[in-house]
Amino acid sequence: MTDKYKESHTAKAIFMRVRNEIPELLLFEHKVRKNTAKQKNGSEFKEKPRWGFSGGKVEEGESFVDAILREVAEETLAEDGTFLQLSPEMFSEELAVHGQVKRSMREGNDTHQDHYYFALLPSDTEIGKIRNDNEEIARGKYFTLDKIPTPDDTLPFTRNQLRGFVELLRHLRGKVENADRWLATVEKWAYPYLIVRQS
Repeated sequence: MTDKYKESHTAKAIFMRVRNEIPELLLFEHKVRKNTAKQKNGSEFKEKPRWGFSGGKVEEGESFVDAILREVAEETLAEDGTFLQLSPEMFSEELAVHGQVKRSMREGNDTHQDHYYFALLPSDTEIGKIRNDNEEIARGKYFTLDKIPTPDDTLPFTRNQLRGFVELLRHLRGKVENADRWLATVEKWAYPYLIVRQS
């Protein structure tokens, strides 16, 4: 009797706002995790502080958008009890990018796939001070597109997330106003990481 084929999925939300005609990307500072996931070879994934997107593992029976709504509510819960309010209508499948299905390195899974969903937030959207007892996220911060953290910064993007962001911006051309300009800025900023450091 063979084991059931098991897939794993991660859904990420890419949020931007435009203030005074300047686009800003919302990123979250992820904490070092005390208990990291196991790899199939028995070792642990080494987590470190980094800037990245909100989102996470898609639970069984959960849609990608539902996973994002749940994760964002959990990760942006502020000390005053507020969190980033979203609705499913903010996320269009037309503005989503689904990564390649890859062999999963995580214990108990056969394959893994990343899913990136884009949403343009109102220009006055702010993130409150995130609760200290949040085990994953320390804070949220907006960055102009030429100041996105890279691996040379103290808190880097992971390679997959930065590639996923660039791929999503390429997908948004012709669908979202000024996406081509956003892409040009991000590609220039991310070039040393995405091209030179692929080995």
